[in-house]
Amino acid sequence: MMHVTGKQFMQLGLPLGKPRVWSKLRNMLAPVLLLLCILPASAQDEVTVVYPMVREPFSNVYRDLIAGIRSGYSGVVHEFPVNGRFSRSLLSAHVGSTRQKALIALGNKSLDIVAAANIDAPIYAAVARVEAQSAIAGGILLEADAQVYLSRLLEIFPQAGTVHVVYNPEHHQGLIDAATIYLKRKQIAFNVVPANDVRAAALGFRDIVKKARRNDAVWLMSDATLIDATLLKVILDAAWDKRLAVFSSNPVFVKRGALFAIYPDNIGIGQRLGRMVDQASPDRGRGRVETLKDVKVAFNERTGNHIGVKLTAQSRANIELFLPEM
Repeated sequence: MMHVTGKQFMQLGLPLGKPRVWSKLRNMLAPVLLLLCILPASAQDEVTVVYPMVREPFSNVYRDLIAGIRSGYSGVVHEFPVNGRFSRSLLSAHVGSTRQKALIALGNKSLDIVAAANIDAPIYAAVARVEAQSAIAGGILLEADAQVYLSRLLEIFPQAGTVHVVYNPEHHQGLIDAATIYLKRKQIAFNVVPANDVRAAALGFRDIVKKARRNDAVWLMSDATLIDATLLKVILDAAWDKRLAVFSSNPVFVKRGALFAIYPDNIGIGQRLGRMVDQASPDRGRGRVETLKDVKVAFNERTGNHIGVKLTAQSRANIELFLPEM
């Protein structure tokens, strides 16, 4: 705090004993002192959220994520949309010399741009995957872990028999390994079929549909390398005929006849990211990347009625989206 002696006041020609002079001086200095106290702290409380410019309706995802961040973070939140090869230099110019507490990257392309900009601030991210070389301070993976999917399956469809899945080992091995452990603990059989393209996946699903029995479940990976629109229709038609419970991470599959899907709660994810940055320590080392915990459930009532689902009051309360009958 500024300290001024009586002698210095006298040198300014200000009579110390007059209350009006003290009052005027206080009124003059108060805004300056307040500014000196506030500016460094508020600058340190700033974060910039970097996200891609995309068309509707995909932009809604980022709007919800940012709304969640604003709700979860107590400081100032700036938005910085990126698009194209000039984004890195523009980001550096935007941040400039401000003392940002952190940068938050939404999506892997945004993370690449932020990392390449080499800005002196810790990076947090919400991404589909984390590369080995990404030294981020913390973040959230936009893929739920196996327990989230399978616990919801058993809550909605407790009579589930064997769980069948076609998966790409390059993309889903970690998820499959975790699912194997979870289902073994629940004493539920797990039939896994590896495939690396739609043709191999079609052969795998044909074998699954042939062997599956009523009340079995089929886990569909939302992966364009494994499932296209034609194959999806074949799977859902066969599942309807054999009364199989089909589940995935894509609500569009539910609209077309799958039983349920797990999908991200984007506002919840943003709030978690905001709190993560808010509570961060000064240490900028590599941090923990959390699996997706903030999820919603979409459920097809027509399919549920057809295969014999009896939702409890609790399981119904845990479903956010009931899709209309087809």
